[in-house]
Amino acid sequence: MRRAVVRPWSLEIHGGSHTAAAECAFRTAVEVEHAAAQGRHALLAFLDCSKCYERVAHALAAERAANTGMPLRILNMVMSIYSGPRLVRAHGAVALPVQGNHGLIAGCAFAKDVLKAFLKEAAEVARPLHFRDYVDDMTLMTVGSTGVLAARYLHRGLDRAKSLLRRDNMILNDTKEQVFAQ
Repeated sequence: MRRAVVRPWSLEIHGGSHTAAAECAFRTAVEVEHAAAQGRHALLAFLDCSKCYERVAHALAAERAANTGMPLRILNMVMSIYSGPRLVRAHGAVALPVQGNHGLIAGCAFAKDVLKAFLKEAAEVARPLHFRDYVDDMTLMTVGSTGVLAARYLHRGLDRAKSLLRRDNMILNDTKEQVFAQ
């Protein structure tokens, strides 16, 4: 029922449309082919963020979502749900309720939007690279007139994005990081 209230903001933060991972991957492939057809060089870096949803700080996520225009009544509702008392179970034992201050609930209808707002700063600091996120997987792409120029762009933007993600408590799985060139 609340989706209609948040939909305009959600579409805006997602770049005008909600796209599945396969469609984003297709768009990236098209951009790489387009660059090659123009005689330009494309480089892509693939990052994996370990336990991405679980590491998001509520206060920072709420601040960034508000700064991007998320309707405050929806943001307050979502953050109330995320920060409610949690029961922790391990090996059949249940602990007393604890208060959470990190973690977006996977499966929550608004989690992908809040995460998108949370990652917006990393996307902006990586410019002029194209930054695409598939929840915990991120793609950074650059195109240059030469391979060396593309590599310089990628190195600079990738370092900035990774530094910001690490500052925000994101743990990047370096063993899964990959860089590709056409």
